[in-house]
Amino acid sequence: MSKGDKPYTARDLASKLGKTWKMVHQWKMFYLGRGFYDFLFEHPDDFNQIWTAGTVSLQPGLIRLSQWTKDFNHNSQTQTHALLWIRLVALPQEYWRERTLKEIASVVGTPISIDGPTRNKAFEHYARILVDIYLSKRVYDEILVEREGFAFNVEVQYERRPMFCHHCYVLGHNVMSCKRLHPEAAKAVTPYFFNYYYLIYNVYFDEIC
Repeated sequence: MSKGDKPYTARDLASKLGKTWKMVHQWKMFYLGRGFYDFLFEHPDDFNQIWTAGTVSLQPGLIRLSQWTKDFNHNSQTQTHALLWIRLVALPQEYWRERTLKEIASVVGTPISIDGPTRNKAFEHYARILVDIYLSKRVYDEILVEREGFAFNVEVQYERRPMFCHHCYVLGHNVMSCKRLHPEAAKAVTPYFFNYYYLIYNVYFDEIC
């Protein structure tokens, strides 16, 4: 969610999902804590339809669906996704239709929306798309765009891309500064410097979440 947006209550969320999913059969939603919900569907066709659709954009915010696993514990879950604005630089105008832009952006994550200037073609230097990115996977700096008889690479730029550690799978630091991998280096950092870093971390994520 964006800065200043209020979290949904369970009732508001159920109401919004009911309008989005428009299912015929009954379904239930249970809150598990820390922003996790369990959904139960009466009919398998409804489940298949929702599962195939994937991430649900709530505007603001989104719900990311994942299959239930045994012994699930919400307290042990880590944040591996981030909502980021990406820029497709110097993309020819014939590719600026919303559907085409989202198809190209789907290479790096789940497209959520495109911004107003891009939709209105207010400028042509880059197209800007909001994408839900899975940071534990490869993050691409170029995308190969292909059509019949022609192909080209388009540069991808990420706005305010957060650091991500591929060792402990959390946001906020990288492998080089991971305290689990480098405990001695972590002890060498002065308390003043650590507190300063912690404050910057909080401000940074308030702005993008």
